[in-house]
Amino acid sequence: MLRDFRKPLVLAAPKVGLKHPAAVSKLADMAPGTRFSPIIVNSYNEIDEPAAEVVLCSGKIYFDINNYLKENPSEKAIKVIRVEELAPFPSLSVHEELAGVAKDARVTWVQDEGMNQGAF
Repeated sequence: MLRDFRKPLVLAAPKVGLKHPAAVSKLADMAPGTRFSPIIVNSYNEIDEPAAEVVLCSGKIYFDINNYLKENPSEKAIKVIRVEELAPFPSLSVHEELAGVAKDARVTWVQDEGMNQGAF
């Protein structure tokens, strides 16, 4: 509504994202003065080094990645960037997060769908 043109809101999500225990927000998260975050960043095995691996994802696959990384801790720092807005893609936000990772970090996009489908 802040733009000088209107676009319809399109939300394509499986029901698991609506019912998952981790997919909840407090009412205060939607109070006046708050705003939508196009990306959500989680770090795993935080050590004093920049992240050696970055995983970008969107949607329900995040919950699988989160569970796996909690059950199988890594010796290296891993950063998971959850892309919550695909269009327009939040390039600046992602770029800012990637600026803080190791220069030779492996960056991977993960999705449920095949390579020619989904956000890839």
